[in-house]
Amino acid sequence: MVMEIIHASDDKKKLRDIINSRDEYKSVDIDTVEMINIYTSANISVCESEGGRINMCQAIEDIKEEGRAEGIKEGIKEGTDLINQLITVLMEAGRTDDLARAAKDPEYQKKLIRELIDKDYK
Repeated sequence: MVMEIIHASDDKKKLRDIINSRDEYKSVDIDTVEMINIYTSANISVCESEGGRINMCQAIEDIKEEGRAEGIKEGIKEGTDLINQLITVLMEAGRTDDLARAAKDPEYQKKLIRELIDKDYK
């Protein structure tokens, strides 16, 4: 069981399919979960065990939620960095009218980002 889960740990869909395909994988003892955590860095919580067993379906959902939260946090940081970069470029060029317009017009903001910072920005 552990080896199969470790082998699938990089593919969340495959991991979810494995866990959902076998009843014995849906509820796993704490020692097994700790071994999975060591070999995969999954960080599955063992605090919410019931009778010394972990609900792996819930654990996978928790991992997915953590990933979504991290992605949102990274996206916000990247967006903030990009806007700060645009502000800096426009201010250094004395383009305060463009800066004011970009603050109110998202499409114009995108146009300026493509023009000044990242031609592939969508």
